[in-house]
Amino acid sequence: MIVYILFYVVAAGTAALGARYSFTKVPTDYHAAIFKSTGATLNDTTLVILRGLYRVIGGISLALALALTGITALLLPVAPWEASLVVGLSALLSGLPSGLIAYGIAQKYNVNSPWKPTLGLTALAVIGAAIGVATGG
Repeated sequence: MIVYILFYVVAAGTAALGARYSFTKVPTDYHAAIFKSTGATLNDTTLVILRGLYRVIGGISLALALALTGITALLLPVAPWEASLVVGLSALLSGLPSGLIAYGIAQKYNVNSPWKPTLGLTALAVIGAAIGVATGG
């Protein structure tokens, strides 16, 4: 039961991050702070590029949340070891680089990037996967 709860919490959190990037203003507060602190120019071209990147990140995150929900609801009951392994590996492949890059940005520019929720959700998914693999769901 704990594996289901962890995976659904991760799916909800991932969907929330996806919605943020799908619908947020451009640039985000932390990107605006980086531009301001570095003296970089924020022109129309930059805004178009950022908007496109935000929407892609948002769409991918929403799709990942949907896939995680589907795996949890449909595959976990019948193939718990395999479902847990797929979720754990997917979380590591998507969440670890994203979270570590966001952490590096936060450290370098002293801004509040989304590294904490990203790495927190990754940790919850990996913990859930480890429990699922160890116990068979």
